[in-house]
Formats: sequence, structure tokens, C-alpha cells
Amino acid sequence: MSTFERVSDWNKRANKLPEEVGTAAYWKSLEDQAERIKEELKEVYEAIAAKDISNLIKEGSDLDVVVSGFNYLAGSVYGTVIDKVLDNNDLKITRAKAKAENWLMFHQDNGVDAFIDEYTDENGNIWYSVKRKEDNKVLKYGNFPKVDISALVPEPVEEKYIIIKDPEQLEEAQDTYAYEVMSVESLEGEQVDMFRDLLDQHGDLLLTIVNGSLTSIDTLED
Repeated sequence: MSTFERVSDWNKRANKLPEEVGTAAYWKSLEDQAERIKEELKEVYEAIAAKDISNLIKEGSDLDVVVSGFNYLAGSVYGTVIDKVLDNNDLKITRAKAKAENWLMFHQDNGVDAFIDEYTDENGNIWYSVKRKEDNKVLKYGNFPKVDISALVPEPVEEKYIIIKDPEQLEEAQDTYAYEVMSVESLEGEQVDMFRDLLDQHGDLLLTIVNGSLTSIDTLED
């Protein structure tokens, strides 16, 4: 079982399920998990600085766990997405030396100090890659194709909110409407006055929010 599968199962048993994609709760869960990634990455840097091999290996594994948790909470079709990313990554390495030489020329023409590296596998195949000298990074070649995961990205849900002017009517409105109800008094920022004016003219308002952005304001006549 992969790290991602084990972490997914662990989250389910802990009742930490992915939120509906695009909702405020969805983005909050990913923000929280990204903080955990940041914490673990900091531990990795500290282990490297201390040249602490034992802690480095442990923190590297911890980082793998929290990144898997992030991918789980993001709600993607992870197995298919990671296969596409890895297939794309494979394109940076070739068995054709002439191709690697063209890649090297491309980077040198663009001012990158790079070199061709090679590796012979257990079957005697020679693999070539172009690396940046300063940090040994394997480089992409010119016009490198992008990963297309558009068909695998989950659609964000629509969130519906009822806005009412009088907070004293909040409880009654919550019993009346199927969507989440809030009073204009609970809002913040410059939009408060705009909503208050609309409420004066039309009564209760129905807001539609997709992926954190307000997409429509509809009126609900009394």
C-alpha cells in the first residue's frame, strides 16, 4: 500500500474527510494542512543544517505524510494525476545523446551554466539528462510540454447564502430557508453598505459563491 493510500485511510478513520471542493471549509482545510507542510519542511532544513542524518530521514518521512494528507484533502484523482506528472517528468531524460546535446545548447544559449550527465542502468542502457551546475537540477528543454490535468480537476460546488437585514429575524429566517442564513450585521468591509441598500429595496438576498468568489446576487421578494 502506498503512502497516499495509508494516509487516506488514516484520515478516514480519524473522520478527517475532504470538504466540498471550493467551499470556505475546503480552502481552510488546505491552508491548515499547508501549515503542517511548512512546519515539517522547517524541520528538514534544521536537520540538514545540523547534519543530523537520523533526524533528516525521520523528518523526510514526516514531510511525505503531510504532503500525502494535503493531496487527500484536495480531493484530486491522485493516482491518475501523479502518473501524468511522473510521465511528464520522464521526458526530461533521454537515451538519445544528440537530443541531450540540443537541450544543452538551448540552455547555454539562454545563459544557463549546464552540463550533460549520463547514467547506465542494469540493462546497459545509457540515459542522458541536462543539469544546472549550481544545484544539479535536471532541466526541462525548450517548449517542454505542460501536464494537462484539466479533465481530472474536481468542479467547485456552489455555496448559497441568505442575507437578511434584521438580526432579530435570523432565527425565523433559518427555519424558512434551506440555505445558510446570516444577517448583514455579520458582514465586514465595503460591501456591507451595498448589501444594506439592496436589502432596503428588495428584502432578503440570495448570494451564490463559487470557489470563494461571489458570482450572483438574487433577490427574494417578500
